[in-house]
Amino acid sequence: MTASRGVLVAFILTLGSAATAFGADDDRYDVDNVRGISRFTELYAKATVAQRERRSDEALALVQQAIALQPKNPLGALALAELHLLAGRRSEAGRALDVADPLTGSRDARMRTRVLMLRAIVAEKTPDADALAAWLVADGWVSEMNATGPERAAIRQRVEAHEKMRGQKTRDDAVRARITEGEAKAATP
Repeated sequence: MTASRGVLVAFILTLGSAATAFGADDDRYDVDNVRGISRFTELYAKATVAQRERRSDEALALVQQAIALQPKNPLGALALAELHLLAGRRSEAGRALDVADPLTGSRDARMRTRVLMLRAIVAEKTPDADALAAWLVADGWVSEMNATGPERAAIRQRVEAHEKMRGQKTRDDAVRARITEGEAKAATP
């Protein structure tokens, strides 16, 4: 072992023993994420890694633990909604968004925007839901907050796409009605 490496190892050992003497495990966590990481943030980060590695059940359990620690943190409910949506559980995702929505308010415009965008995505994947209306709510929110950035652009793009689809559906329905009317006239002697 070189002299500098030996000094480094001794320094680390000294830090470790000093940290133990002063209760470093208690100082490791800080609810405000100032002196250390909050337990909520640590669980959320672990859940993100678990989800990325396709360990959905573990990610769900970690998010639920995080929510139990800070039930008023909208990030927990939003993460829960995202996990449910990825698993195809749209109704559970909607319920989690119902919890997250009032927790965001206007205090955190980005978080509220994320909640509204996810709500619109859930609406897109739910039969008979009005996805355009959900995207318009998100668009109204970002307009009211004068938000800029990729979220604003993505929302506008989705609104325009749904408006175009709705217009096309109206035209298709009119054509179907004319065809049905023509068939009825042709069948009449």
